[in-house]
Amino acid sequence: MYFIAPIFALLLVLMSACQHSSLSQGEDIERLLKEALLTDVVILGEKHDNPEHHRIQAQFIKELSRQGRLQGVYMEHLFPSQEMILVKESAEVWPEKLNWKTSGWPSYSVFQSLFDVIAAEKPPVYGVGIPRHQLKAFYKKQDPGYLNEDEKKSVGLTVPLPDQAHQDLLRTIVKAHCGYLDEKSAGFMMPLQRYKDAFMAKRYFEHRQAGKVAVYIIGAGHGRRDFGVPYYLKYRDPKLRILSIQLQERGQGLGQEPNFDRILVTEAVDHEDPCMKFKKSLEKSFKKGAKPKSPLQHKSHDGLGKSHGKTPRQ
Repeated sequence: MYFIAPIFALLLVLMSACQHSSLSQGEDIERLLKEALLTDVVILGEKHDNPEHHRIQAQFIKELSRQGRLQGVYMEHLFPSQEMILVKESAEVWPEKLNWKTSGWPSYSVFQSLFDVIAAEKPPVYGVGIPRHQLKAFYKKQDPGYLNEDEKKSVGLTVPLPDQAHQDLLRTIVKAHCGYLDEKSAGFMMPLQRYKDAFMAKRYFEHRQAGKVAVYIIGAGHGRRDFGVPYYLKYRDPKLRILSIQLQERGQGLGQEPNFDRILVTEAVDHEDPCMKFKKSLEKSFKKGAKPKSPLQHKSHDGLGKSHGKTPRQ
């Protein structure tokens, strides 16, 4: 859920027009696991409400952990301040302690397989999400301080995206909001989107270990090589070996996304028109007596952005 506020959950970057291949499940997961062992960072871009995506992510974590190669798990669904909950508390109380019901993410049960393997393998888990109130501050030009000036420069946040990536990010934001957002409005959101991805990348450099593999559990939009997390990782360290995998539901534009190294196809879980769902969420905001929501409160339909509802103060 990328735009931690639904409207922002969008996408990520890298200027390279890398080749990609589309894979089915089964033996192809084994093939990808072998590829993962040859990398420094594996990005598993999910559709948040698909349990199969989280089962696949769990499989990667389990195998890398058991081979002694897992450096850590970087989760968009958690804030840095929540990391110790997974260390100090038993798994049975994680949903309560993480305030999951009011987080804005799909039901905890959707993520059960992922949290089960984390509980069993006990890998280091790092939150790469930013609380909504901090995003609002950034949106109002009040830097929340998650990146200092040197860190912004080191990951490339102070320089413009390549022209094509800039335009693609704009179009992606507009498309994710089903035409309710024009390019001018989307332009105001771009700095926030970039800030989020840059912060996600920055956290890797705080914990990287030679010979170990980091696993990112994030929305698919964040995993794009042209303007997502990979872009910022590579900007700081061009030699970094990154494997970006999109977990893509069958029928959702197979072969149309060149901004991932691999595409792994899964069955779809929701066939409702995503723009219709988005429209319904907007209509709820305008029902009698309701105050219209801000962009940070609406959930975009692309499975990348997300709103974290009522989040704990950081």
